Amino acid sequence: MSFKDLDLKSTYNSINDDLVDDFYNKVLSEAIEYDRVTGYFNSESLVLAAKGLKGFIENKGKMRLLCGSELSKEDVEAIVNASDIADKISENFLKDLENITNDIEKNNLKLLAWMVANDYLDIKIGIVKNEMGYVGGILHEKTGILYDEEGNSILFSGSNNETFSGWSSNGLGNIEKFKVFLSWEDSKFMEDDPKNFENDWNNKNKFLEVIDIPKAAKEGLIKLAPEDFDEIKNLPLTSKSDTYVTRSASKDKRSLRKYQEEAIEKWSENGMCGIFKMATGTGKTFTALNCIDLAFKKNSKLLTVIVSPYAHIAEQWYNDVKNFFDIPCYICYGSGNINWKSDFTNLMFNVNLGIVNQSIIFTTIQTFSKDIFLREMIKNDIPKLLVVDEVHHVVAESYSKGLIRNYDFRLGLSATPEVYNKPEESQDMIGYFKGIVFTYDTDRALNTFDENGNTYLAHYNYYPIKIRLSKSELNYYLELTRKIQLLSHIKNRESDEHLEQLIRDRKNIINNAINKYDSLRNILNKFSDLNHLIIFCSPQQINTVIKILNEENIGPVDKFTYDKGTKKSKKFNGMSEREYMIDKFDKGEIKVLVAIKCLDEGVDVPSADKIIIMSSTNNPKEYVQRRGRVLRQNENKDKAIIYDMAVMEKDEKGNFIESITKPEIKRMEEFIESSDNVDYSLELLKKWGVL
Repeated sequence: MSFKDLDLKSTYNSINDDLVDDFYNKVLSEAIEYDRVTGYFNSESLVLAAKGLKGFIENKGKMRLLCGSELSKEDVEAIVNASDIADKISENFLKDLENITNDIEKNNLKLLAWMVANDYLDIKIGIVKNEMGYVGGILHEKTGILYDEEGNSILFSGSNNETFSGWSSNGLGNIEKFKVFLSWEDSKFMEDDPKNFENDWNNKNKFLEVIDIPKAAKEGLIKLAPEDFDEIKNLPLTSKSDTYVTRSASKDKRSLRKYQEEAIEKWSENGMCGIFKMATGTGKTFTALNCIDLAFKKNSKLLTVIVSPYAHIAEQWYNDVKNFFDIPCYICYGSGNINWKSDFTNLMFNVNLGIVNQSIIFTTIQTFSKDIFLREMIKNDIPKLLVVDEVHHVVAESYSKGLIRNYDFRLGLSATPEVYNKPEESQDMIGYFKGIVFTYDTDRALNTFDENGNTYLAHYNYYPIKIRLSKSELNYYLELTRKIQLLSHIKNRESDEHLEQLIRDRKNIINNAINKYDSLRNILNKFSDLNHLIIFCSPQQINTVIKILNEENIGPVDKFTYDKGTKKSKKFNGMSEREYMIDKFDKGEIKVLVAIKCLDEGVDVPSADKIIIMSSTNNPKEYVQRRGRVLRQNENKDKAIIYDMAVMEKDEKGNFIESITKPEIKRMEEFIESSDNVDYSLELLKKWGVL
């Protein structure tokens, strides 16, 4: 059989044709030579290049693949010579290989690796350049030339890359098409392209730097190669019409608690939509994972998008999912991951193609509301489940645009879904998720017992500490209050901005009151064991707090701040810097963590059993989340302890200043209500004259 025996069309279009089955597999199984120019070189491209190649290999076919390499601006600036290019290409490609997790993709790569190892496939990389040097960008030519054993050739040329997106078949989004020319019918079209390929391949194009596949990348690929072709013949390679990649059964053998089962049932009854208002430490994540599992069981095709407020929480979700079940997972966020946009686009077409029917995307709230993300969600018609952790964040206008109607199923998670100063926006957000379907607050968790007689959250004692302002702080506070009162009657943009700044300045006086440092020393001296202590303070206080801890010979201590990295590194034993720090804290190798807001939510620190709150906003979300840091059950935790510095100040008439005391009292009442030492705290507040 030759190319002439194939029923081929002159044009293939992804709207009407399955580009893989209708063309690619068909012609490759009859080819003995295949020259291909394409825009990208990455592991996903190679996975797809394996389609149809079993027959090609049985024909003892030889393939030459000339790939472009997408270089970022930073890459280009760092390049001095071809050696630098090779290093960068290898780094990116080996990172791609590490991200290949499912068996189907690994099998396809094994086939390509065997071809490289046995000289059936040669790969070269083309980098665009000009007289000024390397310019980044990609090799945009997309041409393929195939030859059969009778000397017939087929040329195809068009818009598709050697990627999943380039070969996807769908009527949505990008429309990929290419023309097909046959040597026995269109010989005049078969002259220039083969000649141009030879020139490019042999590095004779002055606008293209062509290098062999870098050694490190080649070796990384060859490591995957089976020893003989018999193993290749038995590898299950997927196509649209046969095997589908899907999740396996849950690996997490923990049992659901009764209230978690109740939450899942309520969510399911509500059309798999709703918000779980669950106290920190009551297992929102585990409950959500079981919701996702239920959704997968009910939908053979489902794309799940898990949105986190911060990258380190997204990373925590990724680890939790990997421990829960095997499923194709994709990280789509972050300036550090320069390939996520192309990977994300390829995934969307891959989903449309039917190669992956069930998968999970991990992203951040910043990314999920970006246009590039929204476009793909809108034009992709596979059923979708949206899971938003700390869902109160999407109340913000810039993020709420991510709440599009294209998500069929929706799950929001938060201990405090309502944002206290944005009631209308909060209700809109809650309405999008179709209501709060389940509530499990701290009081309920502290008074519900499991089969072993233990409550689901750790009990705690609460100790409010009265703080007075210095004379100068009080005078400045009163001065700012007078200015605020005057400006509050003026309505224009400039005065509004000034007013907001004055309110922030006044609040900072409360947060950073100088007398809090002496109180900190006194509290520290009350502890016989300072292991597993977290101190929450303001950015202005953090250095002084560290200094006090050092002066008191308390250590080791460390800061948990925004500059602590979330990227995994060998330096931190394969963990991120934040994970490494929490691991050392859990083991007692760090006694005290001094933290600002980045430890408020979403970070599991189950070993923490003591907190000192030195500064706090008026937002209930913040102090509820901070309390939650010590309420998680832990085998070594008997009871948690919370010290809370509250500023109590009176005016010249001896009356409490309401703007100071009202938010402080509100917080104290919240903490006292669920504490074990209610009588102690209430008696103390009576002595202060507050009650």
